[in-house]
Amino acid sequence: MDANTKKRYDKAGPQVVKALEKRHFEAYYVSTAAEAVEKVVELIPKEHTVSWGGTATVDALGIKQRLAQEGIALIDRDTAQTPQERQEMLKKALTCGTFLMSSNAISADGQLVNIDGTGNRVAALCFGPEQVIVVAGMNKVAGDLEGAMRRAREVAAPVNAQRFAGLKTPCSVTGLCADCTGPDSICCQIVTTRICRPAGRIKVALAGEELLSGMLHPRLGKTLCHACGLGAQPLASGSDAPLEALVSVIKSFSLPVTGVSGFESAQVTAGGVRTAEFRADTLESRLAPGVFACGEVLDIDGDCGGYNLQWAWSSGFVAGKLGKL
Repeated sequence: MDANTKKRYDKAGPQVVKALEKRHFEAYYVSTAAEAVEKVVELIPKEHTVSWGGTATVDALGIKQRLAQEGIALIDRDTAQTPQERQEMLKKALTCGTFLMSSNAISADGQLVNIDGTGNRVAALCFGPEQVIVVAGMNKVAGDLEGAMRRAREVAAPVNAQRFAGLKTPCSVTGLCADCTGPDSICCQIVTTRICRPAGRIKVALAGEELLSGMLHPRLGKTLCHACGLGAQPLASGSDAPLEALVSVIKSFSLPVTGVSGFESAQVTAGGVRTAEFRADTLESRLAPGVFACGEVLDIDGDCGGYNLQWAWSSGFVAGKLGKL
């Protein structure tokens, strides 16, 4: 983030806070990520149980680890041993003391816009937990409500889609919103929070800083920072040593493969019917004329990146069209 953007954030941030307060949110502007972490910890009563929705911002700031160090009771769905246990944790989070999340977008006049797939995150925002703390960077502020809605749908949702392995949506392949209605769509609920009721239940910590935004995935950025001993302090402050240490780790960081996520998360399957038994120009069987095959039925698989989807579409078109003749 350049110096001029930072100046703008520090000027505009307090104005957005005032707009949020007019809509009965309890709002704070903090200049740095480190201050955002401290503000969140300050707002959580020691006796509260804390949970969260899917939030790369909270992950990147290391807030969960900080709360664990503080001895705060956590409901962490990622510790579930079975899908059933995970579902129960999601339900339990709706009655926790403090629910943590970010916002996909915030309008300059103080409205929150959030998109959800499962619905647990926006459900908690609307009703349930005693308080909700929204942590967001100034990069989430997007002009008027229409601009905030556009940001949520055209920027935040396609980025979030990249987090889920095996997701079959247009934006997961192209990075662009296609207004899809498929079963894997993560844009199932779109919620605009224009007024906070009861007043002060939703607390917004708006930070004028971004963590490795646009360069690395937030979870990877957090891991790299931890690997070289950095917390949430801004890299622009102090000596060059922390930044040099981070650059060194980025250049040499290795990720050992410890296993696979199973068939349900697979991007493509290998194996299938021998391609030599089918004509390359029509995909008709050489052994059984009139039989056509396409996609992963054939022994064809490629690298991830849309190639397998394109093969499925293209071969399906050819086999389907010629199979009707």
